[in-house]
Amino acid sequence: MQGDADFTMYQSMKKVWEPVKNHHHLVLHSTNDNINDMLEETATYLFLKNDKTKH
Repeated sequence: MQGDADFTMYQSMKKVWEPVKNHHHLVLHSTNDNINDMLEETATYLFLKNDKTKH
């Protein structure tokens, strides 16, 4: 059964999975009226992350 195979795979991956630590990432919270804010925040994040003059 496909569902059983998926759960078996999940269990095997869970044993070896490690959370990513100390990696900065962007978290966005979406609502119906904040797409422009999210796009602006994303552009700023990407620009600052890729700005080699600050490193």
